[in-house]
Amino acid sequence: MSARDDVTGKGKAKFWERSDRSDFQVEAEGAADGTYTLQVCGEDRGEMEIAGGEGEMTFRSPANDSTMLLDFDPRDCPIDLLDGDGIALTSGDAVLAEKQKGKKDDDEGEGIEIKVDLNNVGVIEGAKGEAGFGMDSDEREFEVEIENVPVGLYAVMVAGVKVGDLEVVENDGETMGELEFSDPQEPDSLLLDFDPHGEIIEVLQDGVVILEVLFPDE
Repeated sequence: MSARDDVTGKGKAKFWERSDRSDFQVEAEGAADGTYTLQVCGEDRGEMEIAGGEGEMTFRSPANDSTMLLDFDPRDCPIDLLDGDGIALTSGDAVLAEKQKGKKDDDEGEGIEIKVDLNNVGVIEGAKGEAGFGMDSDEREFEVEIENVPVGLYAVMVAGVKVGDLEVVENDGETMGELEFSDPQEPDSLLLDFDPHGEIIEVLQDGVVILEVLFPDE
């Protein structure tokens, strides 16, 4: 939330942990463009560039080419973004409150659509992709698309669990592929029997992660 009357914008911090890795991501939007210092528990953890009103920092343990090393524990810590005049955006005391997680009520008839770019971890130069989720009153859909990778099968993982194989083919000199899920299940798609929100989405080639993203939880 905004920490001062002269500051606009908002942000979100997410932490995700499993047996072989941990991820921490801080996003900001609507704030003035510029360089902001990220503080977690009062300690500087790097600088975020906000451009076009949006900025993001990602940490991971173990780190890769597209992330910084997560060598601190962000849980139960105030999280602040500072500009030249002090704290601009802050988690306040909300991050210290008791955590509760449950399904949210959806407005009847109101559709939801979320799309995020997959991050290239540096294994295949030029590889890119996108993950998207859509929902209306009677259907949910989830899709993963990738391109600029060699022809073949790629495993798609959600929260460390394989949910399907994505086939990449060549078309007019370009390589691309997509994997679709739906509930109720549609022809040419797999059953969407999982929830990607707030989970790590990964695309693997021969057991090695090449693209990944922490999917938004709302």
